[in-house]
Amino acid sequence: MYKISLISLCIIVLGLAGISSAQGLSQVSGALSITNLQISPSPLVAGENATISFNLYNSYSHSLYDINLQLLSQNPMLNFSPVYSNIIYNIGEGTDNDGVFYFTFRVPKNIPAGEYEIDAVATYRSKFAETPTFTTSEPGESEMPIYIYIYGKPVLSASIQQANPIVPESDANLEIDLTNLGNGVADNVTVILHNSTYLKFIGQSKFSISDLPNSQSTDLSAQAYVSRGITSGVQDINATLVYENMFGNKTVENETLPINVLINSPEISVSTSSSVPETLYSGGNQTITLLISNSGLGTAKNLTLSLLPNQNITYGSMDKFFIPTLEPGSSNTEPIYIKLGREFEGNSTKLPIELTYSNANLKNSTSRNFSINISVQKSAIINIENLSDTLLPGATDVPVTLQIKNTGNEEAQEMTLSFESVYPITPVDSNSYVNALQPGQSVNVTFYVNVDSKATAGSYPITIYEEWLQPNGGPTQEFSGTNNYYVEVYSSSKKSSADSFINYIYALIIIIVVIYIIFRILKRSSSKGKK
Repeated sequence: MYKISLISLCIIVLGLAGISSAQGLSQVSGALSITNLQISPSPLVAGENATISFNLYNSYSHSLYDINLQLLSQNPMLNFSPVYSNIIYNIGEGTDNDGVFYFTFRVPKNIPAGEYEIDAVATYRSKFAETPTFTTSEPGESEMPIYIYIYGKPVLSASIQQANPIVPESDANLEIDLTNLGNGVADNVTVILHNSTYLKFIGQSKFSISDLPNSQSTDLSAQAYVSRGITSGVQDINATLVYENMFGNKTVENETLPINVLINSPEISVSTSSSVPETLYSGGNQTITLLISNSGLGTAKNLTLSLLPNQNITYGSMDKFFIPTLEPGSSNTEPIYIKLGREFEGNSTKLPIELTYSNANLKNSTSRNFSINISVQKSAIINIENLSDTLLPGATDVPVTLQIKNTGNEEAQEMTLSFESVYPITPVDSNSYVNALQPGQSVNVTFYVNVDSKATAGSYPITIYEEWLQPNGGPTQEFSGTNNYYVEVYSSSKKSSADSFINYIYALIIIIVVIYIIFRILKRSSSKGKK
């Protein structure tokens, strides 16, 4: 009975202890609360360091021991700072702790504006029964919410978009994209672009914007001169961003804006775009329009086009041309004037060309040779072989006869010849017509002229212009040529002497004829006498 009674008593005591423990746990949990809560700075803006300070108040009927206090949060705010705890020895019944608890952490700059909850969680133990032989304690926990309102922070970011390719020694248009990646409005925004080694800003390089709401962007246009030495790759432009949040707090940020530079290579070719006339005839001339094209992706600089010597071709204009810049996909035209030798008898000839140029940054100089094929057809060639005239001062309607020969290899048809002279010779009729002149054939053409009475003896130039048609030409295609010659004007005395000499010759001839006739008569008379 004694043992049974002892066991029963123990059970009753343990049961009472369990009931008492359960009642104590419900009372000791939640015993702590926060007093003198302070949050700084105020207002609190995202991206700033926040400090929370407070005291703990023990509302339990016993002292609390072994207190472990820490801050916890379900939102990402505390994930950016180490979470640490405070260990407190005890807090007496109905009193604040002796010290102030401080917790400092950094609020992420991209956290949205709004109210956030942070929980101060404390675990502890409480002594509720103490005897000489043992002490009874129970655990407890208090979860104390702290509510913080965070204002959004503006966060600006800038990047450069290229509106056109970067070409050395030219102006580049740059588009700067300015975006507010934060959660607050950016006020009084200033963007300053700084010159770099190879990019010098022209005109506006400082921009002001009154406000830029969060999650919005704006475009800024700038123009920069690109210096010669820029190379392919990434070039950096430094920019300073200055802006304020809604409370006037200023932020100054220096950003590096990368820009991609690609110096592409040009691809230059030379061809003919037109020829006047379309076909070149031997002994004739032609105007050829050269087309210089850039089919590459890069800009060509300092293009020099040189016409190289050809023994059959004479250049009647410049033989060297300079083009300072040729953009990708563009072309340039240069007209040249050539004349083919009269003796050329082939069906085609070559126009040799040398072209030199550099890349846009004046590096990687390139030299290329081109050969332009020129088709050639046969042609008549008119030359003056001989001239006969007798010109005296004051003479009128005096004939000047020219021997014209076709020294070419094609027939000349419907040929018109025009006579031009200088003082003192004036043509009476300056035009003459020849129906046809075969290769190697000659014909005499006569013009009539007047000579001024005050003319001085001497040689005077005349010019003969020829125009004709050819069987291998178009129905209305005219061919032309020019010949220069000289006519002689004699003095009156010289002409008189010449006339006297001619008259003397004539008289001498007559005398000889008369003597011959008399001799014949005498001879006949002598023969009759003998008979």
